[in-house]
Amino acid sequence: GQIKSFLAVAVRNAAITMRRDGLRHTNMEKRLPIEEITQDPEMPDYLERSYLKAAIQSLPEEQWSVLRLAYFGHLTHVEIAKRLEVPVGTVKSRIALAIRKLRSVMPPREGS
Repeated sequence: GQIKSFLAVAVRNAAITMRRDGLRHTNMEKRLPIEEITQDPEMPDYLERSYLKAAIQSLPEEQWSVLRLAYFGHLTHVEIAKRLEVPVGTVKSRIALAIRKLRSVMPPREGS
């Protein structure tokens, strides 16, 4: 009897924790609109911010979503894969493609 009760409570608590984690990440994604990203204080140049915003908006949604979760949501590749229900390799490929595309459309920085 005691083990059965213990396991039931443990499974219930794990399910509640997973549900709360999912809600927290969903709420975090809602709080990260593209406007916040372009207001980075490390980019004082307005022109550079506008190039970045245009570059980000040119990304396909599947690439933008993995970048947003990785860099602004601070999730690992495995966590992103679970969230989006895709293989980890797909997440890595999408991030690499997005970064490559951003590099190709962004003008070179001075001193680089």
